[in-house]
Amino acid sequence: MNNSCYNKPDKVNINLEKSQFLLVPQPLVQRRRGFSLLEIIITIAILAILLAIGVPYFAKSKANTSLRTQAKELKVSLSYARSQAKSTGSNTEWQFTGPTNEVSGYNLLDSTGRVVKSVVFNGGTYVDITGLSGTPLEYSPNGSSTEDGIILVKGKDTNKYFTLTLVKTTGLVKITETN
Repeated sequence: MNNSCYNKPDKVNINLEKSQFLLVPQPLVQRRRGFSLLEIIITIAILAILLAIGVPYFAKSKANTSLRTQAKELKVSLSYARSQAKSTGSNTEWQFTGPTNEVSGYNLLDSTGRVVKSVVFNGGTYVDITGLSGTPLEYSPNGSSTEDGIILVKGKDTNKYFTLTLVKTTGLVKITETN
């Protein structure tokens, strides 16, 4: 029985050319190779806003770091003067330079009056020694100091300051930070 409606052809011949499947760019459609002017302007505006926010914070942070460094240097130098007096068995003297209300630096002298160390503060830092009862500050061979009091290290560009508390009997210095 030959039923032609159910017969499948043995071969199907499809003749398609390759060019029908290739994607050929149209001449009106161009590929983008860069940024548009609007994209560049928006990027520059975002960067300007970020810089406007970040630069003042960075400047304040830099001033605070400089102030902290100067205060710690002062504490280390006071401790060094104390240790020099103890190790040599003779007095060491600590002299602040500049007017009493706004010290610009300090000198550390040995028992012969020779300057062992001299430090000048940077322009944004000043030291208030009005909390000391007198100057110069002297350390004795047992490590005690001739003065008992407070030294304030302040910054002109920041509200932060450091308090160095000097204990007369031990000659030790304690540093605290205040915002």
